[in-house]
Amino acid sequence: MLRNILHIARFDLKFMLRDRETILWLFIMPVLFMFLIGKMMGGPATGPAQLAVWDRDGGPVASALVSNLAALDYRIVPVQADSTLREYSRQLEIPVGFTRSVVNGAAQKVVFRQKSSGSSSGNFDELKVRRAVFRTIGDLVTVAARGDSVGEASLTAVRSQLPAIALESQTLGIRHEIPTGFQQSVPGIMVMFTLLVLLTTGGVLLVVEREEGLLRRLAFAPVSRGEIVSAKILARFFLGLIQAGVAMLIGTFVLRINWGGNVPAIICLLFIYGLALAAVSVVVGNLSRSRGQAVGLGVLSANVLGALGGCWWPIEVVSPFMQKLAWFLPTGWAMYGLHRLMSFGDGIESILVPIILLAGLAVVGFVLARRTFRYQ
Repeated sequence: MLRNILHIARFDLKFMLRDRETILWLFIMPVLFMFLIGKMMGGPATGPAQLAVWDRDGGPVASALVSNLAALDYRIVPVQADSTLREYSRQLEIPVGFTRSVVNGAAQKVVFRQKSSGSSSGNFDELKVRRAVFRTIGDLVTVAARGDSVGEASLTAVRSQLPAIALESQTLGIRHEIPTGFQQSVPGIMVMFTLLVLLTTGGVLLVVEREEGLLRRLAFAPVSRGEIVSAKILARFFLGLIQAGVAMLIGTFVLRINWGGNVPAIICLLFIYGLALAAVSVVVGNLSRSRGQAVGLGVLSANVLGALGGCWWPIEVVSPFMQKLAWFLPTGWAMYGLHRLMSFGDGIESILVPIILLAGLAVVGFVLARRTFRYQ
């Protein structure tokens, strides 16, 4: 029985891998989608953010303000004209006579502009600029309390002092950072395209075999219905493993993503996910009446389940209702487990529920595949 299953599965796998469209959607399109979606999503900023500063004053108070901004993890880019200033996403303009007016006690206004106004990062930039302003005011108060004149040397001396109060902060427990960029696109596209390839290629092959009479020949061969269905599922399971393996290699060596510290658990999750989809793909092939019907059902299902399951964007950023809806979808189960293992630092115990759900889907899929299988 095992020899029959392996022989039929090997034939099916070779047949699917000879198709040029399968090769395209197996090796080329996933990489393209991973790169494009990862680039569009971006990711956490690395290194100091650029801040363009047009210092029209040039006095010591203006210099103190710029120094306090640089101390808040900004890379200061000096500019000399408004046209150059507006080329940057973060812009600060210090007016003429700023130092003289501040020393004389007159209120002054610095102009801060940014292209991400209203977003969380934009609000954080505004907070940091206000912090730099308050720190500069504190420097001026300290200089006045000492009885020194406001100048470059006195302000520099104040800034070089150790703060009277030090604040130390620590993170309590594990910080869950929602994945972005390639950290989201690689597992998301891997999960979605495994579903897409198995449902389309796997479903179409069964339709072709019925149309060309190959399944009718098997009906007269010394193999049982269960052996045929098992072989069909096994071939599609191997195809899914190839899809996941290519995605993991590209993610590791090309896009340099972090798979976390529990790679064996990730492989276990992908094994169960691939087995469940392989069984479902046979059901799709059994129920499809034509090649176009199999392709249409596979593409539609992959796109809908991919979007609702968190393959296109992190499911953690959508509404609570949509997050609950993802728990009814195999893509949602797979993405939940991958996020927990890759980005949130959880162990294999955190994915027991997704594994049980996917294993249950595999069993149900096998039963349905056997009952709906037909030779013609």
